[in-house]
Amino acid sequence: MIELNEIAKKSGRYGVVWEDLLTEIEIQAIHNLAENYEKVKAVTLDEKSTARKSHAKWIGYDEVTNATKSINDELYQFELTGGQPFQYTIYDSAEGGEYEWHQDTMAVGDDSIRKISVVILLSDKAEFSGGSFLVAPDGGKPKEILMKKGRMVVFPSWIPHCVTPVLEGKRISLVMWLYGKRFK
Repeated sequence: MIELNEIAKKSGRYGVVWEDLLTEIEIQAIHNLAENYEKVKAVTLDEKSTARKSHAKWIGYDEVTNATKSINDELYQFELTGGQPFQYTIYDSAEGGEYEWHQDTMAVGDDSIRKISVVILLSDKAEFSGGSFLVAPDGGKPKEILMKKGRMVVFPSWIPHCVTPVLEGKRISLVMWLYGKRFK
């Protein structure tokens, strides 16, 4: 089991920030791995929606799962039954890259929903402008989660969040969801 770092322990129930979870070498390995996968237009459940403007690659990289499960065990204690493949997400300013306010609580099969969302920034902040990651816990005033390369943010999937428009460059992130039986 992975030990939570001090920042993760202090982060609270709405979200956990894990500093420098991935090293430069691991991030480059993810970029290299993603080259082997086809890029597809990322869509929402309503494929006609314009809420999301990005491309994604679904990759088989699961080194982050143990850290996320440790966070769940210590903070949330949700009953989890699995995880979805990692989504290597590309927000390109040339394509108006953004993702409007949404929640990740979609159904996964007949009896499961996403419970935990994970976001890891793979780009250096010098490679893009805009593309802020905002959350609005309890429907309150939006708060920016300061992202940096290699930082992981973990939060309950029902918390509204968004990625503001990328104004220049490309913002690349790795996202994942852990799911379990519906809450009762």
